[in-house]
Amino acid sequence: MRRFYYLIVLFFIFNIYLFAQSDRSFVVIDANTNKVLIEEKSNKKHKIASLTKIWTALIVLENSNLDDEVVVSKRATLQQGSSIYLKENQICTIKDLVHGMLLRSGNDASVALAEHIAGSEEKFVKLMNKRAKEFGIKNTKFVDVTGLGNNISTAKDVAIMFELALKNSKFKDISGQSSYKNSLDGQIWKNKHKLVVENSNAFAGKTGYTKQSGRTLATAFYDEKSSKSFIVVTLNEKDDWKVHKSLAQKVFMK
Repeated sequence: MRRFYYLIVLFFIFNIYLFAQSDRSFVVIDANTNKVLIEEKSNKKHKIASLTKIWTALIVLENSNLDDEVVVSKRATLQQGSSIYLKENQICTIKDLVHGMLLRSGNDASVALAEHIAGSEEKFVKLMNKRAKEFGIKNTKFVDVTGLGNNISTAKDVAIMFELALKNSKFKDISGQSSYKNSLDGQIWKNKHKLVVENSNAFAGKTGYTKQSGRTLATAFYDEKSSKSFIVVTLNEKDDWKVHKSLAQKVFMK
């Protein structure tokens, strides 16, 4: 009898694993034309975690200068999750905060920037949704600037937002840096996106993770020999590094 119950438990665990795997989605788009090259459930809605910060960063950069100064609020310092450890009333430049947001995924930096640009996170979120609507991005809804909440999008929408963000030269430069020496305490922030750090063909990217969303990842690739430029986005993919390299290899070989 005990063996029977043991087998039932294993059966349910196995099915939960299969469901988690089948719930993933991904897309590869041509960065110049937005043409879909490879996809799996690319229009399926998911929580996107810190891929949110791609759009947060673009809206910040469109509405500020890198040398503008930001006074950090107490609310910003109390954000959970990834942090660059800001202090209340600390004065920081937009440049440092955007680097902290994109390279280290700092939630405190994200909120500090949003409050500086719009007066509050809530008002900034309205700007994010308005800008997405202007670009015809219909399957995305932001509720915060960090990705800690229920920000919903699709792999295809995220890829398009990433492509749009990369057209901003400041965003492209920052998101593609393997490291950055900040002026807050002089420490070097290493980019959490290890393909940007280790893979010469990956020129920009953003990581994301929460327990609710699973692992989320966006990577921009470029191959000099073929002049191919494309974007890979995976949502709820536990083997994301491996999948991104595999998908990139398929496109390079076509």
